[in-house]
Amino acid sequence: MTRKPLSPSFSINGGQSILNLTQFPATPEQVAAGVVDPGEETRIEIYRNSTFTSLPSPALLQSRARNIVDIATRSISVFTQFSPYVMINPPPYLVKDLTVCLKDHDLVPVFPFSIWERTGERGENGRRPKLWHHAGFIEAIV
Repeated sequence: MTRKPLSPSFSINGGQSILNLTQFPATPEQVAAGVVDPGEETRIEIYRNSTFTSLPSPALLQSRARNIVDIATRSISVFTQFSPYVMINPPPYLVKDLTVCLKDHDLVPVFPFSIWERTGERGENGRRPKLWHHAGFIEAIV
């Protein structure tokens, strides 16, 4: 698959979609930027493969990364409008294995990038509430 190189930080334009491989639903701003949720059952499957209840071995990390890539390839095959981009936000210790595995399958993992904004009046704790706004994507690089 040939693709145009991207800068490390970018915004997807031109109607390309990004498959959401995070444990959480895409925000309305992410959806407006082209992120597509794969559905609740798939999100649960991603959650199960991204969550660890004990210290994971390198073999378990690699196995879970492969499972998530299988989920991605199954989900992308259902939607013909997808580009090779997938939004990820795994635990830090899974990033390398997942990124390598996705790239081995010609998928481009990207992290969501948000900007925090303090809004409103100060609360009893003296702090103003924070809201975050989607501002683009950053390609995962190994």
